[in-house]
Amino acid sequence: MVLTKPPMDLRILLVDDQPSVRNGIRSLLGSRPEWKICGEASDGQEGIEKARALRPDVVLMDVSMPRMNGLDATRILRRELPGSKVVIVSQNDPLIVSIQAREVNASGHVAKQELFGTLLPVLDKLVGRPRPETAARCSSTTSARALPEWLMGSGELGLLIGRFDWSKTPLGAIDDWPQSLKTSVDRMLSSQHPMWIGWGPQATFL
Repeated sequence: MVLTKPPMDLRILLVDDQPSVRNGIRSLLGSRPEWKICGEASDGQEGIEKARALRPDVVLMDVSMPRMNGLDATRILRRELPGSKVVIVSQNDPLIVSIQAREVNASGHVAKQELFGTLLPVLDKLVGRPRPETAARCSSTTSARALPEWLMGSGELGLLIGRFDWSKTPLGAIDDWPQSLKTSVDRMLSSQHPMWIGWGPQATFL
């Protein structure tokens, strides 16, 4: 099911009781300036109240929360606000998350351990936006080979990192990065928690 609103108007409500998860999602969505976070909630009941008031296009809904869990909240939102799509975001096993999302008629699902690699593609699919992998397949083989092997399979952010011209930064060309820097970036990409490093004499922020 594809949203009828154009991506420029996408408004997102975050519902999660963990501030670190909300911070991580905000960081991820920062790469989509046309997508706006219109509100945040820390439990299912508050999420329903804010959804009623804000009428978001998409609700990112955690499952395990106080007062009301995300599955019960999703059932209510699907009944009361059918125009708002709900994406289940859970720390459960991805297979269980898939089953939970189907049972409550959610529009999508993301496992928290895969958040940084799958959230943006799931939202892209909802709004009918081509995935970066699709764009990469349409590019020349020379461009496809330009992505460093150690970034393969690291999701959209990995693609952005691999294709960025780092030679104009204090870090230098990505092909010349030391293994310790590659390992640090790889750990950040695979982590389900927000992370940052300051690298080199100028403490370049990543």
